Amino acid sequence: MRVNLMATAGLVGPILGPILGGWLVMNASWHWIFLINIPIGLLGIIASGQIMSNTKGKAIKLDWTGFLLFSLSLVGLTLGLDLLGESELMACSLIAPRNRNHFVAWL
Repeated sequence: MRVNLMATAGLVGPILGPILGGWLVMNASWHWIFLINIPIGLLGIIASGQIMSNTKGKAIKLDWTGFLLFSLSLVGLTLGLDLLGESELMACSLIAPRNRNHFVAWL
């Protein structure tokens, strides 16, 4: 039952958020989009404290090797895609090379 309540809370926000935001902007000012988060947040804290139980699972040790390898691979992927987008590689060879000499000249 608690899992369903957590899923419902996660789905209600994206459904009601744009509707409530549009209504607030039309009938009040845009400042209320930010101010409405205070009572909704307090209501969520109170409801979660009453509904959700405080259970603790067994703590496991962090896999530092996997964490560092994953972090470095994401940095490398991000930098590689950024450099690929800035270079002439995309314009010259991947999109539409005019002929083989154009590609060879790029190399």
